[in-house]
Amino acid sequence: MTTLAVTVFAGEVPRIAPRLLESQQAAQAVNCDVTQGLLRPLRSPGRVQALPAPAQTIFKHAVDGWLSWPDRVDVVKSAIFDADGERPLGQLLMTGARDYPTMYLAGGEVFRLGIPRPDAVLAVTTATGAALRNVEAVAFASDDLESAPGRENFAGAEILGEDDVTLTVSASLAASRGPVVTQDDDDEDDEDASCADLSFDRAACLAAKVLQLNDAAAEGRRDWTAEEAAAHITDAGFDSVREWWETYGDEESVCPWDNATCCRKAGYVYYAGGEARKPEVVRSSSYCYTVVQRVADGLIAYESAPSPPSEILDVLTGDGVTLSGFVIPEAPDLRITHVRIYRTVAGNESADWRFLAELSVEELAAAGWKYEDTTHDKDVSTEVLVTSQWDPIPDNARGLIKTDNGIYACFRGNELLLSEPFYPYAYPAAYRLTVEDAIVALAHVDNTIVVLTEGRPYLAQGTAPESMQLVHLPIEQSCIAAGSVATLPGGVIYASPDGLMLFSSNQQSLLTEQTLTREQWQELQPERLLGSVHDGRYVGFFEGTREGLLFHIGRADVVRLRLPEGWRVRCLYHHSQDDALYLAAQTPEGEGIWQFEGGAEPLPYLWRSKDFFTSALCGMTAARIQGNQDARHLLLRVFGPDRQRCRDSVRVRGGKTLRLRPTRAERLWSFELSGVAEVCEARLGSSVEGVEYGQ
Repeated sequence: MTTLAVTVFAGEVPRIAPRLLESQQAAQAVNCDVTQGLLRPLRSPGRVQALPAPAQTIFKHAVDGWLSWPDRVDVVKSAIFDADGERPLGQLLMTGARDYPTMYLAGGEVFRLGIPRPDAVLAVTTATGAALRNVEAVAFASDDLESAPGRENFAGAEILGEDDVTLTVSASLAASRGPVVTQDDDDEDDEDASCADLSFDRAACLAAKVLQLNDAAAEGRRDWTAEEAAAHITDAGFDSVREWWETYGDEESVCPWDNATCCRKAGYVYYAGGEARKPEVVRSSSYCYTVVQRVADGLIAYESAPSPPSEILDVLTGDGVTLSGFVIPEAPDLRITHVRIYRTVAGNESADWRFLAELSVEELAAAGWKYEDTTHDKDVSTEVLVTSQWDPIPDNARGLIKTDNGIYACFRGNELLLSEPFYPYAYPAAYRLTVEDAIVALAHVDNTIVVLTEGRPYLAQGTAPESMQLVHLPIEQSCIAAGSVATLPGGVIYASPDGLMLFSSNQQSLLTEQTLTREQWQELQPERLLGSVHDGRYVGFFEGTREGLLFHIGRADVVRLRLPEGWRVRCLYHHSQDDALYLAAQTPEGEGIWQFEGGAEPLPYLWRSKDFFTSALCGMTAARIQGNQDARHLLLRVFGPDRQRCRDSVRVRGGKTLRLRPTRAERLWSFELSGVAEVCEARLGSSVEGVEYGQ
């Protein structure tokens, strides 16, 4: 008597002929859960919510709930500060949602991720006396002219003159003439002294004129003398220096007096006690600016790379610099809120770009798009410009991922783009790496980026973007489906022409090498595969169909997935916090999101045994299926060597031995179980006794 027994159930191994399989291996396994060696049904998908339109990407947002897109979109959570108090900002970073990378915030606000570098060079011009307009009234010695107050409303400011005589700025002052001072003598107030009451001093006027001509490089010269200045005035049609001054001198801020009680800024020089000094170059400065996109009330600030530097301008004592020519870049979803200005500050060995000021766009517009700088080098901030090489993420970047060390990576064509750590919008050109073939998808294992291409794969290894090195792997296993890429602890799985590949940082293997031949794999149309890793299994569906596969990692068998009629899977999404796998699908109920194995009802399974060979001819006349069939019926079908024509079909309602219809004796037998009942053992035999007692 012959008995066929299956005491442990496993999945398919199509690579091996059905006759040569182990007894527990299936010639066909559909919707079977054989994780524990028992035969159980997978649960049906559980409905989550409806979708208004077909979606090729879904994402569960912590604040806004489910998001969906009609195209393939790569979405990652931000690795930077993402909360306003207890309110999450919900910052997501995306490529593929629009024609350019974007940032999404809770509530639905969308911003451009890349901040363009301003391309306009600032115009810099001398602001004569600007620094003095900002100097507060302070006491100063008559020979310390550079600290003289320059404002015209310093009434009451005390000035220490010659011989320790205290001078006080008068309340009656002329706007064009500067402050007029009076002398305090024995605490008795004197009447205001007017400069007009002082005698005209030709030498003082010419000295001021000479300094003015030389400082402005009049006629290209800086070597004017008093005699040449007088001749210059005469050539202009004036009979005397005084006549010229009475016509133009006051307008040109040239002081004609030489008196200890007259302390004022006269054009390019100061006068006090008869001494005139020409301002010196106190600094040589160049300027640039960046633009800033501040969102979420300033909690998130993205700063661009700087504009080209301005020309270097020599700044004289008491003067400032007027900056103009600010141009704010414009692009869809780009909302520039501030401008940051930087200035060169010379050090012992080099000149750094130091932060000077930050202005809102509204402030700058109100000032006529001009800014006046009167800050001395020693007073400039020590904050150094860090965005010099921070090129924006390209508009056509795709495949965005985030590694464990805060580096973001994406690609365009055959170029791997790496970000500044924790700055997802800045991708310096110096960090970019090029591979031979077009990149299909990216993934990462710890600090290693797996670069999957249309040709050989690469590994980009390193702890910092500037030190990343490409390792060209010798295997010829291209990635044929970007949607098939899935990560698991320590590895990456993707669909190659030969089967599912497993990548880790130190080894690469063909997972399905012992399960499927290349021809069998290609028949599945793996270029349509959508995959994810869930509970130690690679779950894959073929886009636009109801068919899929379930591959237990670490085992050499596979279970086929088959959803109900009318289903069309569009995309998969794994949510780590829910520990759940979701899929977007078209169903008879419409478009919607479903949780894989999230339903209460089981999916009917089908498990077909191997072909059992017996040395002698025998007929299968009895069967016993043990498990839990009391509540759920099970269908047993028996096949002979033709493997297609069913010899007998029996509904199994319990664990008792059943009699089968007598058929012709054969040497090759197989059986099929279908239903939703749990099965732990299946036996077929040529007699009841053989089935009951294992004979």
